[in-house]
Amino acid sequence: MQQTRGQVSAELMVTISAMIILLMAMYLADQTIESSWNGEKDIMLASTASNQVALAINRVAAGGNGTQMVFNNYVGGSIANITVNPPRAVRATTINGRWSTTAIITNNTNISGTIPINQDVVVKNTGGVITIEAS
Repeated sequence: MQQTRGQVSAELMVTISAMIILLMAMYLADQTIESSWNGEKDIMLASTASNQVALAINRVAAGGNGTQMVFNNYVGGSIANITVNPPRAVRATTINGRWSTTAIITNNTNISGTIPINQDVVVKNTGGVITIEAS
């Protein structure tokens, strides 16, 4: 049986079509995995940011009246804001709306609004009341 040019061309087209379908399936799987990873990365960054602020508040609260701590509250570009939510939690929210909270040991804070991010921050214990301000 002799092959003709048209038969080889048809077999080549089927092979190339199958390869394109496989490549598209691999690309879609990769995009799904990347999207999932970005969500997890955002939550981890929010967790790190809230842990950092909660640690500073807890240290100053445990230190007693007159304790002061200065730290660089660098959290990166994906954190939108950090707030202290009653009762006793620091909440970091990402620009994508994901968030993480960390508990603090005191509910005697005078912190309203958002905590300054990506700059030096001073945490003070004055008369047992914890305050946070930009340095």
